Amino acid sequence: MKKNIYQDLKDALPDCKSIDTHSHVKMEKPTANDLWEIISYHYIMTELYSAGLPADLIKSTDTAQDKVKKVLPYLKRIKNTVMTKILMDILRDLYQLEEPFLNEENWEKTDAVVQQKSKDPLWYQKILRDHAKVEKVFLPGYKLESRKDPFFQSVLRVDGCLEEIKNISFSELVIDFSRRYSRKLYPEVKNLILCLPADQEYEPVRNKDAAARTPGERVNLALTALCQLAQDEGYIFQLMLGVNFLGNRNVPYYNPSLLPNLTSYFNRYSKVTFDLTAAHINYSHEIVILAKLYPNVSSFGSWWYTFYPNYLKKILRERLEILPICKINGFFSDAYNLEWCYGKFKMAKEISVSLLSEMVLEGYFKEKEAIDIYRRIFYLNPVERYGL
Repeated sequence: MKKNIYQDLKDALPDCKSIDTHSHVKMEKPTANDLWEIISYHYIMTELYSAGLPADLIKSTDTAQDKVKKVLPYLKRIKNTVMTKILMDILRDLYQLEEPFLNEENWEKTDAVVQQKSKDPLWYQKILRDHAKVEKVFLPGYKLESRKDPFFQSVLRVDGCLEEIKNISFSELVIDFSRRYSRKLYPEVKNLILCLPADQEYEPVRNKDAAARTPGERVNLALTALCQLAQDEGYIFQLMLGVNFLGNRNVPYYNPSLLPNLTSYFNRYSKVTFDLTAAHINYSHEIVILAKLYPNVSSFGSWWYTFYPNYLKKILRERLEILPICKINGFFSDAYNLEWCYGKFKMAKEISVSLLSEMVLEGYFKEKEAIDIYRRIFYLNPVERYGL
């Protein structure tokens, strides 16, 4: 790759903003209180346990500093991974880590900087505005305070609905959801979020008196009622696919009938906008094709096990080659604090610039087109789609 093309694109984008359309950030404390809260992100902890960290080594009674000291020897074993490199970017860029890697000699100094900055009530704004260039972060649930803070956007996370349904008919459930999730109660909310069970057959409920007797029937009853709610209230419906939840070992799971089944929902609820993402790479191409075929289906971000450079580049190129540009929402962090929102967006930006540079060199895009595409997928598309 000619260095000047990559550098020209990179130089043209430092102030380009993004929208984080899915996170687990706590609005009451969006940044880390200490170094442990940054290291203990589950993307990192999974790798540490895989590298030999004993499951019972970290005690609930340990101080945050004790926990850091216990994981440091194992952190060296995952020095090669993408998530560890993002972790070091966070500590260097935000918390003045000067050495290449966190170790027994420098962690206390870094921890002190994290704790000191956490006391600044405006630190979260500085991370978003000055470092990450992220204009708005979607929260994991409804927060009344988000009405007053332009950096945050409340959503309605409705996964619990799948477990709550007992002896109730479809028509009764529709009425119940309309009462609980009405726009009169949540006028600022733009979207519903639901993580769908992967090993499930999907078919919309058509009988208003239908009741749920099995787990599968409960899922379809809830999904159909939620689609009706999204249609009636004008909510965008984010669906997250491709994980088999096995306690603390949640694995990507591919069910080849899942997306073909869901087309019955896309057809029936053609006025509902569905945004799809998946943790299993096999769904990537299917999501792109469905977004190409259905006006009401789009793709957003890369979830969990697909948020790595190799997959990010493949997924984005596939979307750029197949989909109308308005159908691509490029990023969400899945972060639990804004430090990880910064770190993961930095990587997503670098991978996107690298891919767009390659496509400019191939003659697929002109340089100005590549800049416009970047702005659209990371910022303009989510702004327009969610009415921000």
